[in-house]
Amino acid sequence: MSTPLLLRVSFTGDSSLADAFRAESVTHINKENEQFIRTHRPSLSSQEDVCVSESVFGEPVWLVSSPLAASQSVFAGGRPIHYYPGDYTIETSYGPLTPRSPEKYNQHFDRYINPRRFLTPADLDSLRELFPEAVGAHLLIAGLLVILFEEE
Repeated sequence: MSTPLLLRVSFTGDSSLADAFRAESVTHINKENEQFIRTHRPSLSSQEDVCVSESVFGEPVWLVSSPLAASQSVFAGGRPIHYYPGDYTIETSYGPLTPRSPEKYNQHFDRYINPRRFLTPADLDSLRELFPEAVGAHLLIAGLLVILFEEE
């Protein structure tokens, strides 16, 4: 006759380490586990603002408002994490304009720009017309276009 094995589990009341471990092991995100990943994955839980960007041009990505530290993972639940710059509001005659004002369509582009592809020559010509003093542009996966200027 064998002796039963007794396993003693102590509970400290702090499940954050266990939750972080479980969040690290998730490889696919769905509606049921998305909030759990946002709350307990260290790369996301350390961020003040986290959101998901869904696009017709590719799979959803996490967007965070602060750059990741070198020691942090750039993936959470199989979804890449991308930094996006903060909102800046510009007052126009049509109302406030922010980087994420999808209803403010720009007549210089006849289509939505795919952030996962190179800009076309027509895109570059439009940007040169809009920003003649610019020295470059950086198109972020988040769908934002950052125009670069020389520092004076």
